Amino acid sequence: MANMTLDDMIIAARRMARVKSSSHDNTTVGELINEGQRKFGVDVHGLWDERYIQIAPKFNVDTNWYWRMITNAASATIQFATAAAYDVTGSTMAGYISSCVQAGFDTDSSVTWNPNTWKFTLICPTATFIEVSAATETAYVKNQVSKFFGVGTQTTTDYVGTFPEDCTVRASLPAGFLSIEHVEWDGNPVYPAPFETTISPGWYGTDPMLYYINGKEIRLYPTPSSHKDFHIFFKKMPADFGAASATGSGSMSASSTLDREFQYAPIYWTASQLCDENGESQRADRFFGRYMQETRKYTAQRHNQNPQMFPRPYNFQVPNVKF
Repeated sequence: MANMTLDDMIIAARRMARVKSSSHDNTTVGELINEGQRKFGVDVHGLWDERYIQIAPKFNVDTNWYWRMITNAASATIQFATAAAYDVTGSTMAGYISSCVQAGFDTDSSVTWNPNTWKFTLICPTATFIEVSAATETAYVKNQVSKFFGVGTQTTTDYVGTFPEDCTVRASLPAGFLSIEHVEWDGNPVYPAPFETTISPGWYGTDPMLYYINGKEIRLYPTPSSHKDFHIFFKKMPADFGAASATGSGSMSASSTLDREFQYAPIYWTASQLCDENGESQRADRFFGRYMQETRKYTAQRHNQNPQMFPRPYNFQVPNVKF
């Protein structure tokens, strides 16, 4: 059976509440349907979902962070950025460093970011060798070369940096995210950790074992040096329909993202609100009771399918829990 569209749900809610489109147009009832879906998501503590997500390094930089560049032609102590920045991508950070290199060393030099290897490359077309080291001047508070390039000498016009130390790798969580349930990296479980663990990791180049949720982002520790399958199981809010116009255009043909067997939950809730507006308190209570039955049915279904709650030895019958 196909999922119900917004048009189907609006018609069903009006029929139950015995109201007409002349008094409650599509826009009004559509907004109530969306409210009902959101309420259902909250009352069942989120809808289960899973996703493979992409991660990306993010960088912080301050104006007192310096490094030293030496070639066969010249040497200089260079800033990483002329303004402080936080949580910037690798390509943005490469642009900051390029501007400083061109201003303080050589206008032909530049820095690039490789999104596949997660490394910075320093390019100096006139060099026969490039040496990267820490700044030694006492006026410079922070020598942070290891955060971006590493220290070393390469006999080429391109200096390919090592994997950046303390590169906090994170990913944006899916839309509607409420809470995490289980995290895997390359098929292995990753466990929750305190926020302090992920501020300055200090350990990188191996598969992560811990994670921390910060708002709508997930951080990993240790920092991996390559991307592998990053699989999360989580709870989320159901997606809203787009705005439905009073004349029947907009998202009227869009389908609900709820499972088909629970799509009457927001309809019952909407009918309850419409009846309450019309002073029909008994009918409003009746439809609200049906809405609550749907929430209990969803919760019971999830609990009955949870092998951690009900282990299944041979010939064990799982009890049918009802709330």
